[in-house]
Amino acid sequence: MSDSFASARSRPSAARLLILSGLLLPAVFSDAAMAKARDDAPALRDLEALRQASVSWVEIKLPTFQGPRAFRVARPDDRASHAARVMPHRAKADGGPLDAGWMIESNVLLQLSDAAAADLIDAGWALESIDGVPGFRVLRAASIRAAAAAATRLADQPGVELAYVDIVPPQNDRALPTDPSFADQWHLQNLITPIADANVAPAWNLGFTGAGVVVGVIDGGALVTHPDLAPNYSSALSTSTVASSHGTSVAGVIAAQNNNGLGGVGVAYDATWSNHVYGSATTTAGSLGAFNASHVIKNNSWGPADNARISFLDPAVRTALQTAATTGRGGRGVLFTWAAGNGGTADRIDYDPYASSRFTIPIGAITDTDVAASYTEPGSAALVVAHSSGGARGVVTTSGSTTATYTSSFGGTSSASPLAAGVLALVMQANPNLSLRDVQHLLVRNARKNSPADSGWSINAAGRSIHYRFGYGAVDAGTLVPAAQSFTPVAPLVTLDSGLLNVGATLPDANTTGLTRTFTLPENIRLEHVEVVLNISTLRVGDLRVTLTSPGGTPSVLAVPRSDGTDNYADYVFTTRRLWDEESSGVWTIRIADETASNIATWNSWRLRFFGTAITPTCPADIANTDGNPGSDGTIDNGDFTLFFAAFFAGDGDPIRTFADLGNTDAEVGPDGLVDNGDFTLFFTSFFSPC
Repeated sequence: MSDSFASARSRPSAARLLILSGLLLPAVFSDAAMAKARDDAPALRDLEALRQASVSWVEIKLPTFQGPRAFRVARPDDRASHAARVMPHRAKADGGPLDAGWMIESNVLLQLSDAAAADLIDAGWALESIDGVPGFRVLRAASIRAAAAAATRLADQPGVELAYVDIVPPQNDRALPTDPSFADQWHLQNLITPIADANVAPAWNLGFTGAGVVVGVIDGGALVTHPDLAPNYSSALSTSTVASSHGTSVAGVIAAQNNNGLGGVGVAYDATWSNHVYGSATTTAGSLGAFNASHVIKNNSWGPADNARISFLDPAVRTALQTAATTGRGGRGVLFTWAAGNGGTADRIDYDPYASSRFTIPIGAITDTDVAASYTEPGSAALVVAHSSGGARGVVTTSGSTTATYTSSFGGTSSASPLAAGVLALVMQANPNLSLRDVQHLLVRNARKNSPADSGWSINAAGRSIHYRFGYGAVDAGTLVPAAQSFTPVAPLVTLDSGLLNVGATLPDANTTGLTRTFTLPENIRLEHVEVVLNISTLRVGDLRVTLTSPGGTPSVLAVPRSDGTDNYADYVFTTRRLWDEESSGVWTIRIADETASNIATWNSWRLRFFGTAITPTCPADIANTDGNPGSDGTIDNGDFTLFFAAFFAGDGDPIRTFADLGNTDAEVGPDGLVDNGDFTLFFTSFFSPC
């Protein structure tokens, strides 16, 4: 966000700001660096394909410098999007009513007097000057819809001569890959359902293609001589020359070369990749630990059998994973992307000690229509999802273990994980200094909420949208890469531990109520991961349901009844990521129920481990972080203002309303369960007289 608003300490009166709030609230303004960059898609010039695809696009009338014009926009809620101009009177011989190849950006260009600019800045509008362009200012909105609304409202303000949305006409000076199968790689650019892809073209157009980033492929091996993979392969950083078709496909999703006349392309087509294999503990630990001063990312499209049974990490493998994640890359940590499993709703990520580990980045799968793939697993350990098979189309990539071939049917979380790994290669090229924890925060903050109408979405106590199958949403390169460029590193890790909590009680058999235990944590940190260590003696862990509830009331289902005949939870570690940014202090509740008859289970003990960052005291008005979500960033600015009003006027029962509960009836700091004039007074007192 521009500092124009935050630094304007000679703020307008509250009354005047309220009068202008009708202008301010419809548009949520972004950082000056847009989270979506332009990209020109030659494929979109195929008007017949566009006509077939256009049913899923949104028609919007946009203010332009030539007056209102209708456009069909692929991503109206993003900061940049493909679009087609609607020209209903154009003859079919001239190409028909859709003029393709346009781009819309969420900038509002203003031609106005200096006095009008000063008035708007004084009222809270974050206007930026443009060097060498006198008389013009730019306003960067959070979305194309918000830009259109802001331009329409600002056009009527005194002293404003022009207010229009930034529109890029069709141009030919930028190009996407020319590889013959690129048009079929819908996971990179989806013309039929434009929202359902990794949105990589904006990142490519910014110049980020993975150059200089080393991505390890830990798999069954890969065909290193494949002509689409060989140019980017590093034998010096590899530990194996073994090949498997599966690994060849994984490598292609990440780093297949561009513009060579062969097949398609990888997400990070200029990244370097290396070949490693998993297998015995010795082999797997060696691959996880190899060359970690050079590797930035290691992808793992493998894991324990998808049979709904818990699995345990070999100590050597656990040590290799933890060491790489904490000391690799000079202490910044290697990023381990991990396929989250293909067991569907019968299985859970929580039973997989690799994907659920706090040292990895688990990747679930969504389809070419942006919905959950039937095979993707739910879990409290879910973080994000990426596109793969399961809809009408599979993924086009390299193939072959002895002979170089291609496939159009690769899929599963085996394909979603390298797609995310490739996107993260673009992210790490944009900002090589990011740590593993930085990247986890980036993903949480910038994941796109796919399938927003899905009933599985809920909101945690920090105001973040969460889903057992989607985590925080879909990986989106067009958002992640610009966010990475300006990302402020997260504070040092703080770890808290409950110590061993003894229970020593028999669980009621065939009983859904079970036993409940609580632990009160006095210390307060802002959470990232929470681990639950369980010790239960039983002949069948599949009889048990385990649920942890945070002090903020967010549940994390860790295990459900299933056909798992494994005996005993012996120091078994469950991990939840659903509590990101919640505060740790308060009463933690765990409930365990033995819901199936015949086997007696004894709950011996449990333990909680908390991982996050220290909480810095903030002013009451500092309720939004840099991306506009609930939190704090140490700055009182437009994001706080917008969030407060959205929360203040939200209906009863809306979780966002709690973020307006700042003070008690005497306007003193401290929520009282009510949203009233005390909160309003406290917010404005803090906003205009910062602590």
